[in-house]
Amino acid sequence: MNQKSVNNKQKIILSSQKLIEERGVAQTTLSDIAEAAGIAKGTLHYYYKNKSDLLFELAERHSVDLSKRFIQLAETHNSQTERNAALNDILSEIMSGNRSGILIHLLIEGATGNGDLQEKFRTLYQEWSSTILEGFQNITGSTISSEQSDIILSSLIGLIFNTVVTEKTIDPDLFLRFLLSGVRE
Repeated sequence: MNQKSVNNKQKIILSSQKLIEERGVAQTTLSDIAEAAGIAKGTLHYYYKNKSDLLFELAERHSVDLSKRFIQLAETHNSQTERNAALNDILSEIMSGNRSGILIHLLIEGATGNGDLQEKFRTLYQEWSSTILEGFQNITGSTISSEQSDIILSSLIGLIFNTVVTEKTIDPDLFLRFLLSGVRE
Protein backbone atom coordinates (compact mmCIF):
# COMPACT_ATOMS: atom_id res chain seq x y z
CA MET A 1 0.00 0.00 0.00
CA ASN A 2 1.40 3.40 -0.91
CA GLN A 3 1.65 6.28 1.58
CA LYS A 4 -1.46 8.06 0.22
CA SER A 5 -3.52 4.88 0.68
CA VAL A 6 -2.24 4.45 4.23
CA ASN A 7 -3.03 8.10 5.00
CA ASN A 8 -6.55 7.85 3.53
CA LYS A 9 -7.30 4.67 5.44
CA GLN A 10 -5.96 6.19 8.66
CA LYS A 11 -8.10 9.30 8.10
CA ILE A 12 -11.15 7.10 7.63
CA ILE A 13 -10.45 5.11 10.79
CA LEU A 14 -9.78 8.18 12.93
CA SER A 15 -12.76 10.11 11.56
CA SER A 16 -15.14 7.21 12.01
CA GLN A 17 -13.98 6.58 15.59
CA LYS A 18 -14.44 10.25 16.46
CA LEU A 19 -17.87 10.55 14.84
CA ILE A 20 -19.15 7.31 16.36
CA GLU A 21 -17.98 8.40 19.81
CA GLU A 22 -19.78 11.74 19.34
CA ARG A 23 -22.96 10.57 17.58
CA GLY A 24 -23.23 6.82 17.99
CA VAL A 25 -23.28 4.09 15.35
CA ALA A 26 -26.74 4.63 13.91
CA GLN A 27 -26.35 8.39 13.51
CA THR A 28 -22.99 8.16 11.70
CA THR A 29 -23.15 7.70 7.93
CA LEU A 30 -20.45 6.90 5.42
CA SER A 31 -21.03 10.34 3.90
CA ASP A 32 -20.36 11.92 7.30
CA ILE A 33 -17.17 9.90 7.68
CA ALA A 34 -15.92 10.78 4.18
CA GLU A 35 -16.59 14.46 4.81
CA ALA A 36 -14.85 14.39 8.19
CA ALA A 37 -11.88 12.56 6.67
CA GLY A 38 -11.66 15.09 3.85
CA ILE A 39 -12.00 12.49 1.13
CA ALA A 40 -14.55 11.66 -1.54
CA LYS A 41 -17.20 9.07 -0.65
CA GLY A 42 -15.92 6.99 -3.60
CA THR A 43 -12.49 6.90 -1.96
CA LEU A 44 -14.07 5.60 1.24
CA HIS A 45 -15.84 2.88 -0.77
CA TYR A 46 -12.48 1.89 -2.25
CA TYR A 47 -11.48 0.71 1.23
CA TYR A 48 -14.87 -0.35 2.64
CA LYS A 49 -17.75 -1.53 0.49
CA ASN A 50 -20.26 -0.73 3.25
CA LYS A 51 -20.64 0.56 6.78
CA SER A 52 -20.55 -2.94 8.23
CA ASP A 53 -17.09 -3.58 6.78
CA LEU A 54 -15.78 -0.37 8.30
CA LEU A 55 -17.42 -1.06 11.65
CA PHE A 56 -16.04 -4.58 11.67
CA GLU A 57 -12.51 -3.27 11.14
CA LEU A 58 -12.98 -0.82 14.00
CA ALA A 59 -14.26 -3.60 16.27
CA GLU A 60 -11.48 -5.94 15.18
CA ARG A 61 -8.76 -3.34 15.79
CA HIS A 62 -10.17 -2.65 19.25
CA SER A 63 -10.40 -6.36 20.08
CA VAL A 64 -6.83 -6.98 18.93
CA ASP A 65 -5.64 -4.21 21.23
CA LEU A 66 -7.65 -5.58 24.16
CA SER A 67 -6.46 -9.14 23.46
CA LYS A 68 -2.80 -8.08 23.45
CA ARG A 69 -3.25 -6.22 26.71
CA PHE A 70 -5.11 -9.16 28.24
CA ILE A 71 -2.35 -11.64 27.30
CA GLN A 72 0.37 -9.26 28.57
CA LEU A 73 -1.22 -8.86 32.01
CA ALA A 74 0.61 -11.83 33.50
CA GLU A 75 3.93 -10.64 32.11
CA THR A 76 3.68 -7.01 33.21
CA HIS A 77 2.06 -7.27 36.64
CA ASN A 78 3.79 -9.14 39.44
CA SER A 79 1.07 -9.76 41.97
CA GLN A 80 -2.41 -11.18 41.59
CA THR A 81 -3.78 -7.92 43.05
CA GLU A 82 -2.06 -5.92 40.27
CA ARG A 83 -3.33 -8.37 37.65
CA ASN A 84 -6.88 -8.12 38.97
CA ALA A 85 -6.70 -4.31 38.93
CA ALA A 86 -5.43 -4.34 35.33
CA LEU A 87 -8.09 -6.88 34.34
CA ASN A 88 -10.70 -4.69 36.00
CA ASP A 89 -9.49 -1.77 33.84
CA ILE A 90 -9.85 -3.85 30.69
CA LEU A 91 -13.33 -4.99 31.73
CA SER A 92 -14.31 -1.37 32.37
CA GLU A 93 -13.15 -0.45 28.89
CA ILE A 94 -15.01 -3.39 27.32
CA MET A 95 -18.24 -2.35 29.01
CA SER A 96 -18.09 1.34 28.20
CA GLY A 97 -18.59 3.80 25.38
CA ASN A 98 -19.68 3.65 21.79
CA ARG A 99 -17.09 1.03 20.90
CA SER A 100 -19.38 -1.40 22.66
CA GLY A 101 -22.24 -0.07 20.57
CA ILE A 102 -20.29 -0.91 17.42
CA LEU A 103 -19.88 -4.51 18.52
CA ILE A 104 -23.55 -4.93 19.44
CA HIS A 105 -24.63 -3.32 16.15
CA LEU A 106 -22.43 -5.74 14.22
CA LEU A 107 -23.46 -8.79 16.23
CA ILE A 108 -27.13 -8.08 15.61
CA GLU A 109 -26.56 -7.50 11.91
CA GLY A 110 -24.51 -10.70 11.66
CA ALA A 111 -27.12 -12.68 13.56
CA THR A 112 -29.97 -11.41 11.40
CA GLY A 113 -28.75 -12.39 8.00
CA ASN A 114 -25.55 -10.69 6.92
CA GLY A 115 -23.71 -13.88 5.97
CA ASP A 116 -20.34 -12.22 5.33
CA LEU A 117 -20.44 -10.56 8.70
CA GLN A 118 -21.59 -13.74 10.39
CA GLU A 119 -18.61 -15.64 8.94
CA LYS A 120 -16.19 -12.93 10.06
CA PHE A 121 -17.62 -13.16 13.57
CA ARG A 122 -17.26 -16.94 13.66
CA THR A 123 -13.55 -16.52 13.10
CA LEU A 124 -13.24 -13.59 15.49
CA TYR A 125 -15.27 -15.40 18.17
CA GLN A 126 -12.88 -18.37 17.99
CA GLU A 127 -9.92 -15.99 18.35
CA TRP A 128 -11.54 -14.27 21.34
CA SER A 129 -12.30 -17.59 23.00
CA SER A 130 -8.71 -18.78 22.49
CA THR A 131 -7.38 -15.52 23.90
CA ILE A 132 -9.54 -15.93 26.99
CA LEU A 133 -8.41 -19.53 27.38
CA GLU A 134 -4.71 -18.62 27.16
CA GLY A 135 -4.94 -15.34 29.04
CA PHE A 136 -6.99 -16.67 31.91
CA GLN A 137 -4.45 -19.38 32.57
CA ASN A 138 -1.58 -16.89 32.40
CA ILE A 139 -3.29 -14.40 34.69
CA THR A 140 -4.78 -16.70 37.32
CA GLY A 141 -2.64 -19.80 37.02
CA SER A 142 -5.90 -21.75 36.73
CA THR A 143 -6.68 -23.91 33.75
CA ILE A 144 -10.11 -23.54 32.20
CA SER A 145 -11.82 -25.59 29.52
CA SER A 146 -12.77 -24.28 26.10
CA GLU A 147 -16.40 -24.50 27.23
CA GLN A 148 -15.64 -22.28 30.24
CA SER A 149 -13.85 -19.87 27.92
CA ASP A 150 -16.96 -19.70 25.73
CA ILE A 151 -19.09 -19.08 28.83
CA ILE A 152 -16.82 -16.19 29.85
CA LEU A 153 -16.96 -14.76 26.33
CA SER A 154 -20.75 -15.08 26.20
CA SER A 155 -20.96 -13.36 29.58
CA LEU A 156 -18.78 -10.50 28.35
CA ILE A 157 -20.96 -10.05 25.28
CA GLY A 158 -24.00 -10.06 27.56
CA LEU A 159 -22.41 -7.40 29.75
CA ILE A 160 -21.71 -5.27 26.70
CA PHE A 161 -25.30 -5.71 25.52
CA ASN A 162 -26.56 -4.78 28.99
CA THR A 163 -24.45 -1.61 28.98
CA VAL A 164 -25.55 -0.54 25.50
CA VAL A 165 -29.26 -1.37 25.85
CA THR A 166 -29.98 -0.47 29.47
CA GLU A 167 -27.20 2.08 29.91
CA LYS A 168 -26.48 0.37 33.23
CA THR A 169 -22.92 -0.71 33.83
CA ILE A 170 -22.28 -3.70 36.02
CA ASP A 171 -19.32 -3.15 38.32
CA PRO A 172 -16.32 -4.79 36.62
CA ASP A 173 -14.87 -5.77 40.01
CA LEU A 174 -18.11 -7.56 40.91
CA PHE A 175 -18.06 -9.37 37.56
CA LEU A 176 -14.41 -10.35 38.04
CA ARG A 177 -15.05 -11.74 41.55
CA PHE A 178 -18.09 -13.62 40.26
CA LEU A 179 -16.07 -15.02 37.37
CA LEU A 180 -13.12 -16.08 39.49
CA SER A 181 -15.33 -17.76 42.09
CA GLY A 182 -17.21 -19.64 39.37
CA VAL A 183 -14.02 -20.91 37.75
CA ARG A 184 -12.60 -22.11 41.06
CA GLU A 185 -15.64 -24.32 41.72
